[in-house]
Amino acid sequence: MKILYDYQALTMQKYGGVSRYFYEIISRLDKRQDCYVKLVAPFSVNYYFEDYFHKKSLNKFSSFEKQRWAERVNRVFTKAELKKKYDIIHPTYFDPYIIGRNSGKYVITIYDMIYEVYPEIFNKDIIGVMIDTKKQHIYNSDCIIAISEQTKKDILKFYPDVPEQKIKVIYLGHSLDTTKKDKDLDIDLPERYVLFIGQRGGYKNFNAFIKAMARIMKNDKTLHIVAGGGGKFSEEEKSMINELGLTDRVHQFFYNDDDLAAIYHKAICFVYPSMYEGFGIPILEAWVSECPIAISDASCFPEIAGDGAIYFDPLSIDSISEKIQLLINESKLRTELVQKGKKNIQKYSWDITAEQTLRLYKQLLINDNGDE
Repeated sequence: MKILYDYQALTMQKYGGVSRYFYEIISRLDKRQDCYVKLVAPFSVNYYFEDYFHKKSLNKFSSFEKQRWAERVNRVFTKAELKKKYDIIHPTYFDPYIIGRNSGKYVITIYDMIYEVYPEIFNKDIIGVMIDTKKQHIYNSDCIIAISEQTKKDILKFYPDVPEQKIKVIYLGHSLDTTKKDKDLDIDLPERYVLFIGQRGGYKNFNAFIKAMARIMKNDKTLHIVAGGGGKFSEEEKSMINELGLTDRVHQFFYNDDDLAAIYHKAICFVYPSMYEGFGIPILEAWVSECPIAISDASCFPEIAGDGAIYFDPLSIDSISEKIQLLINESKLRTELVQKGKKNIQKYSWDITAEQTLRLYKQLLINDNGDE
């Protein structure tokens, strides 16, 4: 089977969920004897593919300032490659340039429908382009991979004329090295902290989380908040934190993959207050790091986390505060959630993701040949 992937995620992200997803799939399928995998990305800014590039004699392109130039060159190489025969074409993002340029079966992965669900929080010019390009892929693909049943449900909500059988749900995995959860960190973490991971704006609901935590921290003077990643605090965030009297107790850290398991493991709990996600990889990261979870009862979260978390209403400060306080107070509950997380994580791995993706590719070719 000949499979073609393009450059888009590799010039779009140095780090990030989309490029990590394709790295985990491509690196596994490339090792199989029954697959010929072609990744067309002579120039890349992506961290995950550095080793792959070295082995494949491809070039590492590190300057974001020249990203547009790299994309143009990569596109020329991709269009040339599309003139060859491939069985499967699987672009890594939604630029429609690739549609209709090869007779192979065309697969697209939809990660979420955030632009469609919350259009008001994005730039109107950007939102129109993103929705339109994604729409072109949805209608022109032979198969859509959705990363959760919630994502599939949302696709059908906004595009009800898409045949349901065209959408296949394939869950994601995690990439943490769990042997490093007990490592000593160079980061100066507080002794007792509640953990927030990732981007904080808009639907990520960080402001509601901070306000809920302020109620708890008023009576618990040794408790801190750690916000991992997501960039430095904005002036608005600093002002809010200061007004709540938490300036010295809310900390933002950057981290790498080697540190992340330990950051989860040392936390009292991980809180995921987002109002919408397509999947929620941090759930898996917390589980494998033996960190109990308090999470929104919205979107895909109950589907993915099951009984491995306690749930709150993300629109209610009272609810968020109550459930986090419960988790902080109840050591038995934290232990139970850690044990349930260890059990639940068995359903999710990149090996499973890659195997199910390959099975999907093969099924497309079988159906195309008219075999049963």
